[in-house]
Amino acid sequence: MTLDRAIEILDPEHRERYESIDPINEACRIGMNALKQIRDGKLVEVVRCYECSFASPATDEYGDVVSWFCALSGDENDGDDYCHRGEWDGKTGL
Repeated sequence: MTLDRAIEILDPEHRERYESIDPINEACRIGMNALKQIRDGKLVEVVRCYECSFASPATDEYGDVVSWFCALSGDENDGDDYCHRGEWDGKTGL
């Protein structure tokens, strides 16, 4: 199960008929594990791309930042995208 699917299932506003309780149990396990990691200080901080030490700005011919390049994933995205794999360098940011 993807994290987005687990979030969808755990959303109190989400309505869906399930053929079995298995997807709900799996989503609960994912949520429980995440909460345990937060409690134990083991969950990696989620940062925006432009705050990440692995991100580099992609500029246009005028030097304006038009997007960000992620050295971890190789993806180009806008700076407001979130990444759970990055590390905040403490100084980068818009």
